[in-house]
Order: sequence, then C-alpha cells, then structure tokens
Amino acid sequence: PPGPLRRGKKRPNPKAKHDIFCKISNWSFIYITTSLILLLSIDPAHGQRVVQPQNGDNANFLRSDSTMRAGADTSKSDIDAPITYEAHHKDFDVLNNKLTLIGDAIVTYKSTTIEAGRIEVDWTTRTLTAEAIAETLAVKGDSLGTAAEADSVEMHIVGQPVLIEGTDRIVSDRLEYNFDTAKGRMVRGRTDFEGGKYSGEQIKRVAPNVLNVSRGTYTSCDLEANPHFHFWARKMKIIVKERVIAKPIVLYLGKIPLAVLPFGMFPTQSGRRSGLVIPRYGQSALEGRYLRDFGYYWAISDYMDAKLTADFYERAGWLFKGNFNYALQYNFRGNVSGSLTRKNFSDTGVKERRWDLRINHSQTIDKTSSLNASGTFISDNSFYRDFSFNPQQRLSRTLISQATYSKRWNKARANISVNVSENKDLDSGNIIRQLPQVTFYLGERQLFAPKKDERKRGLSSSRGGSSGGTANPRWYENIYFSYSSRAQSQFRRTLVTTDSTFDEETRSFASHDLGLRFNNPGKLFGWLGLSQSVSIDEDWFDRKRVYEDFAESSAAEQTRKGFYARHLFRYSASANTKLYGTFAPNIGPVKALRHVVTPSLSFSYQPDFSDPKWGYYQTVQTFDADSNIVEEQRDIFSFQGGSGTPRGEIASLSFSVNNLFQMKTLSGDEEKKIDLFSMNLSSGYNFAADEKKLSGLRTT
Repeated sequence: PPGPLRRGKKRPNPKAKHDIFCKISNWSFIYITTSLILLLSIDPAHGQRVVQPQNGDNANFLRSDSTMRAGADTSKSDIDAPITYEAHHKDFDVLNNKLTLIGDAIVTYKSTTIEAGRIEVDWTTRTLTAEAIAETLAVKGDSLGTAAEADSVEMHIVGQPVLIEGTDRIVSDRLEYNFDTAKGRMVRGRTDFEGGKYSGEQIKRVAPNVLNVSRGTYTSCDLEANPHFHFWARKMKIIVKERVIAKPIVLYLGKIPLAVLPFGMFPTQSGRRSGLVIPRYGQSALEGRYLRDFGYYWAISDYMDAKLTADFYERAGWLFKGNFNYALQYNFRGNVSGSLTRKNFSDTGVKERRWDLRINHSQTIDKTSSLNASGTFISDNSFYRDFSFNPQQRLSRTLISQATYSKRWNKARANISVNVSENKDLDSGNIIRQLPQVTFYLGERQLFAPKKDERKRGLSSSRGGSSGGTANPRWYENIYFSYSSRAQSQFRRTLVTTDSTFDEETRSFASHDLGLRFNNPGKLFGWLGLSQSVSIDEDWFDRKRVYEDFAESSAAEQTRKGFYARHLFRYSASANTKLYGTFAPNIGPVKALRHVVTPSLSFSYQPDFSDPKWGYYQTVQTFDADSNIVEEQRDIFSFQGGSGTPRGEIASLSFSVNNLFQMKTLSGDEEKKIDLFSMNLSSGYNFAADEKKLSGLRTT
C-alpha cells in the first residue's frame, strides 16, 4: 500500500503501480466497492477481460466495458499492450493482486497466446503460471455386473499448457512466463517443427528468440511415446529460425545408444540452406534395420543445388542417391538425378549392383527457339518396382526419353520442330524409336499476293486517292493456301510371343498436306457469299503390304519394300447470305425492331478410296469363323506411320437457317441495340447413304 498523504501535496510511491487499490482506513468500504465494481463489469456472455495500461491515477480501476487498465505510469511499465483473457471460472484476489483462471483458460499478450486448464497471473510480480488440472469423470457401471463393475469415478489430467507464438506451438506440463522480461520456463515441453518432433525436460526462454533446453530430444519418427530412433542432448540452445547448438549428442535406436558426438550445430533457417539431412529409421523383414535418406544438402548458389543421401540396410548394404538441380530464369532449367545400389545379402549370397539415371533439361535459346530434353535409363526392368517409394513410378511400366528442338518465324507464320524419342515397354521389352521426326507448318497466306506498291495504290484508291490503283482485289488474289509436312524414320523392336524372340525393322514415312481456299470476291448476284476449299494430302511410304488368298484363318501378309505414294483429297464449299426485315413502331424508347435471317449451305465431297481404281486396298479371300470363304478389303498402307486410308464415299449437304431478333432503343442521346432472342434450324442430306439420307431437323 502507498504511504500516508501529506496535506496539500502528493508524493508518488514506486510501489503504487503494483497495487490494485490504494489502502485507506476503512477496509469494509474497499471490499464493498470492489465487489460492486466486479459485479458491474462481468460480461454475462463469456466473462472476457482486457488488461490494458493507462497513464493517470496510481490506483487501478475496473470499468463496466469489460476492460481492466493497469493504472501505473506506462513510461515505467514494460506492459505496453493489452492483455486479453477468458475462462469458464475466474477468481480475482484483490488483496494479493492475483487473477486465477480455471477451465479452458486463454491469455493473449501481443503475439503470444497461452492456453491451459489453470492459469494464475500475479500482477505484483508480472508473472504467469499455467498448468493442467485434474478432472473427474463418473462412470456408470453395469447393474447386473460384479462388484468390480459397479459405478466408479475416473480422474483425467486435462488442459496441458500450450504456448502459441505465430505458427509455433509448444506443449508442456507446466509453464511460467514473465510479462516484463518476456522470459519463461516450460517443464517437459514438446513441439513439432518441419516434420520433426522436439522435446525437453525444461525449456527456458532467456531472450525473445533464444531457448535453453535441458535434456532435449529430436526425432522424425511418427511414434511419440517410444520412437524407433531419436537424438538426445544434455544441453541445447535453440536460436529461433537460425540454428540449434547441442552437446553432447547421442543417437538412440529404440533405447539403445548407437553413436555419440561431443557437440553439433544445425541450421533451422527457412529456405535453401546447406546442412545435414536427418535420416528415417525402420525395419525390413528381408534387409533388417535400416536408416534411410541420411546425407547432405548443398545450396551451391542461387542457381543450383545438390543433395547426396544414402540408405543403410543392416543385412544388405548401401543405396546411394543423388540429385542436382540448376536454373537460370528466362534461360534454362533442369536436373540430373540417379541412384546406385551395392548390396550383398549374406543369407543368400546374392550381390546386387543396380542403378538408374534421370535427366531433364529445358532451354530457351532465343525468343523464337527452344530445346527440351528428358531421359530415363535403368540397369534392369524391375528397378523402380524394387526400390522406388513413388506409387506412380512403381506402377509405370514405360520408359520415355525424348529431345525436341522447335523454331518459329512469326512474320512468315511458320514453325518447325525436330524430335527424337524412345518408348520402351518394361514388361515386354518392345521399343519404338523415332530417329528423327520432323514437322513443318506454314500458316495460311495468299497464293498470289500483290506487291507492296500495288497494295498502297489500291488502298489510296479506296480512300479517294489516285485512280491508277484498284480498290477491289483481283479474283486470283482471293486464293489462299496452307502447307504442312511430317517426315519420320521409325525403328521398332517387337516381341514375338511364339518363340520369345524380337522382330526388328526400320520404317520411313513422309506426308505433305496442302490446303487451298478460294473466297469469291464480292458477292455473287450482289447478295450471295461463296467460299470453296480443297485439301490435298500426299503420303510417301518405303513399303507396302501384299496379301495372299486362302490362309488358314486369315489372309497372310508380306512386306514389299520400295517407294510408294498415296494421294488423298477432299472438296468443300459453303454459301450464305443475309436477309433483313425492319419495323419502326416508335413506342416510347423503342425505335426499331429487326429480324435478321441467315440461310447457309455447306457441301463436302470425298471419294471412296477403297475402290479398286485407286489401288490403295487389296481384295483377298479368306475364311470366316464358320470356315466359309469370304472376301475382304485390306489396306496396303496400314500401320506405316501415318493414318489409315479412308474408305467410304462422303457426299453430304448441310443447311441451316439462323434467325436473330433485335431491338433498337433511344434514351436521350444514348442509342442501344439489344439482341432479344434467336432461333436456329439445321439439317443435312447425305447423297452417298443407301437409306435415311435426310438427317433430323435440329432446332435451338
């Protein structure tokens, strides 16, 4: 309590800031006043409080807005932020200046939150103590059971203290915290950080970001009570988000000490940092106990890093794994990874020397060209099934290696790509290898483009300039063409199931696709728009198939090498026009209604290339399932790297009528055109069909 007041002058007392009320002679007045203020300030919903410093009187006071302000001078106090607390039950000891929170107690100060079953705050010493509480639970017994199964009472420990700062969360059996110094102590604290579990007999916070741990442990094992392995240190200093310093360090497998180091320092910064990779412990029925992924990560620079790890198996040996990554933004990126196993099984005497190598590289050579390459190589077909822990990699039974170079010419609207690849089936051993595949594409352009000076004269004439040029293009300037080609050399190795041998052959294939499109200049008869196009496809082969009649079950086939060409074409034409009907009611803002009718016709034709006159199909005689002789047509260019030869005539006409209803409104000077609704009708007619030539009518 403060000292006596002298008449006419106040003398400040340094102990006043630690008291809740100034001592006066009438103690009963203090009790009554305190009780009334506490009752008035209780929040009936949850009883939440906010403790907040304030300048002014030396006596603290409680306000009816559930806010408690420490009346001490904040210039001398370290509590410079609100302290919020809540609990199921609160006990405020005015004489001893203590606050006790029981039942799901929560105290928040700045970015620190403390949760516990019981929290006691001593405002005199500015300290907080949190601990768990015992909770009894009545268990109803079986009325027909024995005496041991009668009603009983069980006791549980609940509400273990939890310290939360940002995303960090530490659980302990007892917690002490000082608001002035921001220091604390935890008994048997434990927390999780980046996949690892940390614990300690005592954890002391000696600075805002420094923790001293006594008898600390670390493990990445999922078992919390009895982990398969853990590291133990008698003393440990943790500098948050920087490093951990410990001495001595003992590695335990179960409860058996395996290795010891006099001291160690481990970085804990986030992001890329060089350092040791903590292993994982386990046990295998075939290979015994093991340590996996023990090694070192090396952050070489901002553009590359590497990691080398090893798996040690007690009964077998070693599996070494490496990974190297590199990247330079806007230029290239890639990685090289692989593994090597050296295992000697003492029980069976088997020695394993197996490996794999994976390469990925992508590079931007310049603004118009790039290179991408990837490859996977293994020592045997069952490597990933035996060693990989990636389910997708274990189930994949195909190895793909490829490299692609692409180049484009923006002004010419052309591009080219060169690709080499290999696909290997790990189960059958079949291989398909492209050596190489070249694809070229040239975008659509005018076949007879006018010269630059002619374009300028035509543009000038269209704007009312010189009469020496023509405003409308000539008819042949409306012919457009596009071109694409593909060439490939393919090697195939196929398993022959009858005698388990491989059949190998190399095939070559090339194709040229030329597209021609003609737009009729202007309108026919002044109202009909017409467009026609022809697609011509020429394919080159280095072999064809020849079939023989009357095989045992199907036509026997032979391959005849040489140079063979196939020519395919397709013609299409389309015509359309527009009809307009307008009506001007001039009703309010509605000034006009319009009905737009767009009829169109499209025709496509492609001959039947299975007709004998084209020579692309061979008619053979063979046996059906009932041993009857039947005739079949076989494509002599099937499975040669391109698509099969189309069969069946195409002569189809499609027609449609699109109706669009619009409205124009005028509000002041603002004019709007609104699409009200549309109704479209479409159907078709197939001249080549034997029946049902007319298609159904579709309405939308």
